[in-house]
Amino acid sequence: MRFCKKCGESIFMVFGKPDVDCECKPFCIVDEDGEEHTIHAHDSKDAALKYARKSNENGDYYLMNTTVQITVNGELFGIGAEPDVHYSARAL
Repeated sequence: MRFCKKCGESIFMVFGKPDVDCECKPFCIVDEDGEEHTIHAHDSKDAALKYARKSNENGDYYLMNTTVQITVNGELFGIGAEPDVHYSARAL
């Protein structure tokens, strides 16, 4: 399996065509401070989600339990994050 160098998504190789290109495209994100960012994605919502994920990578989790407004190619989105709990059990 290969991954797109621009958007990070997996690219399935088509039989006989080892170099199938990803169909992602660049989206312009304008954050709450008016700064512009470029995110490669397949659509506006995907770009907003990728930006939200990338925003929380530095460990401060400023999106946790809040909503921040951004624009993606002129379309307004509210992005946020919620904690995700995973449970496990094992016999002792």
